Amino acid sequence: MGLIARGVEEAGITTVYLGSCLDIMDLVKAPRMVFVDFPLGRQCGKPNDVKFQMNIIKDTLKVLETAQTPGQMVELPYEWGELFDWESFRRDVAQMIQEEGIPSQDWKPKK
Repeated sequence: MGLIARGVEEAGITTVYLGSCLDIMDLVKAPRMVFVDFPLGRQCGKPNDVKFQMNIIKDTLKVLETAQTPGQMVELPYEWGELFDWESFRRDVAQMIQEEGIPSQDWKPKK
């Protein structure tokens, strides 16, 4: 389990991890985990689909009440609904950055 989650749990605050990459989730080993088979960074669904996003959040929070064993993973039955492609993903990210007025960040590998 990650250091932050461990410290929060030890302080008596229950946590749940919502993710869309099983490999990473397996490494994190959070106390409670919820998986959705969505593109990375889109765990709550498509932009501006508030009702759908709220359903995912509510179902994720239910796991806080229902999880029975440490490290339990629950897979939510939601579907993305269309084929994922990188061009659309990059376009959506650029639109979000522009709408929110956030300066874009260039990723550069560590030397």
